[in-house]
Amino acid sequence: MTATTATGRGTAWLSVCDGPPDGPLILVPPFAGGGRSFFREWEPLFRPWARLAYVTLPGRDQRMREPARDHLDALLPDLLDACADAVRTGPYAVFGHSMGALLGYEIACGLRARGLPEPARLVVSGLCSPDTPLPGKPLEKVTDLELLQELATIMEVPHSGPLYDLVAALLPTARADFTLCERYRWEPRPPLTSPVTALWSSDDPLTTPDGIAAWQRHTTGAFRSLRFGGPHFFIRELGGVVADELSARHGRPAPRRERQR
Repeated sequence: MTATTATGRGTAWLSVCDGPPDGPLILVPPFAGGGRSFFREWEPLFRPWARLAYVTLPGRDQRMREPARDHLDALLPDLLDACADAVRTGPYAVFGHSMGALLGYEIACGLRARGLPEPARLVVSGLCSPDTPLPGKPLEKVTDLELLQELATIMEVPHSGPLYDLVAALLPTARADFTLCERYRWEPRPPLTSPVTALWSSDDPLTTPDGIAAWQRHTTGAFRSLRFGGPHFFIRELGGVVADELSARHGRPAPRRERQR
């Protein structure tokens, strides 16, 4: 078994993968419309030294029957409760792609506001800084068909066939997630002290160079950005890069990247 559900009041919110008990916890919030299956191939890269902890929001994975929430205020208090319980026992880091980057930043800030340590590192991917307007057209009020086609294009899914049907089944969750991101407004607060790494693609229409560089003003710690090529989900093949970024901070070598396809 590759993942076990967290115990305590975070049971619904976190699914923690097998790994060394003394290893750091890596919190992984989902991208819009996504769940933990996207990252399954990454698990061998983390299992020897860390425990991946998938953040499971309503509307996906084992919470598929729950309605997805379309406003951050509707989920953040419960999510922070679960994360706070999980990180009290040891070091942790955070990785998020797209909407997951936004959630990861809010988790880090929210835990700090509760008097808990900041993450050892925050790695964000495929999203401009939280105080930068989202590029592209708003999707909150488009028709279901328009949203489905837009989502299929972003995910590089053919506009017909089984994968397209799967995306269609997730449409209510995706709509709620896009609405959450578009309604989000950054609230001024002190920058984190955690080191921040921003991963982005020069071909991604959902990010801009200036928006990625703006992440630097949200930390007083080290910052660097790593540029790649490819569409919005360029991150799919970069599990080794993410593992290297997160493991270096903990003084633990990640498995060799050749294990990543």
